[in-house]
Amino acid sequence: MKVRLAYGESGLTVELPDEATTVVTPVHHAAAPDQAGVLRSALREPVCGPPLRERVRPGQTVAISACDGTRHRRLQRPDL
Repeated sequence: MKVRLAYGESGLTVELPDEATTVVTPVHHAAAPDQAGVLRSALREPVCGPPLRERVRPGQTVAISACDGTRHRRLQRPDL
């Protein structure tokens, strides 16, 4: 099976054995209208574990990384 990958500037086509290949097509969702609010809510009430404010003490720094799974993308949210 030939599979086209989003790789580099122009992509990459690879040949893979049919019996060992499963192609998963991503499901795209519209962005939340209030992205900053969604992020704040996730930090205040995470799915698992204590809120960020209970994990970090004053003076400590935090890095938040969100990956779309296909490539590096720098994102900054100055409005938070």
